[in-house]
Amino acid sequence: MFKPTLVRRVVTAIFIAFSVIWLVLTTYKYITERNTDDVRAGMSSFIQYEMQGFDTASTAPEAIQYAFSLEREFNRSRRSDGRHDVLMELSDQHGKRLFWVTDHPLKGILNQVVPTQLDGKDYLIFRGETALWTFQIAYPILTVGDAVRKFGSVIGTLMLIAFPFILLPIWYAVWRGLHPLRTLSALIAARHTDDLSPVDFDPYYGELKPVVSAINRLLNQLSKKIAREHAFVQDAAHELRTPLAVISAHVHVLAKADTFQEKLEAEQRVDNAIARASHLVQQLLELARVDGKPLENLAPLDASHLTRLTLAQAAPAAKARQIELSLDAPDKLPHPMEMHAFQSILHNLVDNAIRYIHPGGKIIVKLKRQANTLTLTVADDGPGIAEEDRSAVFERFYRGKAHDLPGSGLGLAIVQQAAARMGGEVLLSTGLVGRGCQFTVVIPTVTARI
Repeated sequence: MFKPTLVRRVVTAIFIAFSVIWLVLTTYKYITERNTDDVRAGMSSFIQYEMQGFDTASTAPEAIQYAFSLEREFNRSRRSDGRHDVLMELSDQHGKRLFWVTDHPLKGILNQVVPTQLDGKDYLIFRGETALWTFQIAYPILTVGDAVRKFGSVIGTLMLIAFPFILLPIWYAVWRGLHPLRTLSALIAARHTDDLSPVDFDPYYGELKPVVSAINRLLNQLSKKIAREHAFVQDAAHELRTPLAVISAHVHVLAKADTFQEKLEAEQRVDNAIARASHLVQQLLELARVDGKPLENLAPLDASHLTRLTLAQAAPAAKARQIELSLDAPDKLPHPMEMHAFQSILHNLVDNAIRYIHPGGKIIVKLKRQANTLTLTVADDGPGIAEEDRSAVFERFYRGKAHDLPGSGLGLAIVQQAAARMGGEVLLSTGLVGRGCQFTVVIPTVTARI
């Protein structure tokens, strides 16, 4: 089975165009020939002229011979074109038929054109008279079949002759036009699988330049994505190596400890290292879960209810550090969202605030909806983030220089990615009473695609 190609499409398009042209021209000729005004005028003049010939015939044999010659010559040319014969009939002054082509008597009216049907065909009857003879002509009106035979065959033959002279230049132009694409395909196929550098190809045709530019943009995006993935793997390995090294070292200490106090301290350090590694793995899994294409057809969920559940889970940690954790939100606030992504955003923002602000601090969580947009705000009065660090805090594994608390550096990256997954964005500004941090997450309504 043939695969579709551009050349075949062009040939097919030309063939269809020729067929349409043939149909239009044949229809045009049919309409113009079907116009009986020209036939009426022409045949009326013709029969008046021929009646002068019948005036010279004084006997019936002479009149019959004249009518026979007239019919033979008139229809000879029509038969060569495949057209129907013109019917003729000669009778004397008493109405006796002397010459006829059809068994049906023609019933014309002098100086008038009479339309009629004979054997299922349409005719126009013209009548002329002399003192001795009456001569009538039944002229066939053109049918669709006649038009196809008369004009369609001629037009079709001419177009068939012209077809290769039009097809060959177009085919060659298409073939030459596709040559740069074949060259580009060969260049890409010859590249190493790891080569994501831009394609060094300058197409001659301007229409192909956007194609090359799009390919180079795609290669650049892939290169950056792979570089980010490599950096991510390296950073993850580095972050996991630290707790694993701590575990390894203190396991040896635990095994060789002589006193109960030494064993207790080594065990505590091992537990802390395991907790850190477990937290990092959990963060990596969470980031992988929200690191995907934007969601569609999101179901409406009660944002207020989800927020209260998340804050209830964070309340013990806040209470342990004497941090005031409050919520400003309506009782119910339905909005289309993905539950896990929203909870990841809120959990990481609140967890970061509890970990980094001073004991006795304050955290305020606000929820509101304007038009079709849900806004979540988490503000605190902690030490905040330095201006020079704010542009980088959403990067994976980034931790500000001013903080010495343990952490994975993935929390804000998860927040940003989860917001993007729902088509939203995260904004960072100054927090409560002119200090601390305020993270504003804007989540629009995602229109479902039908």
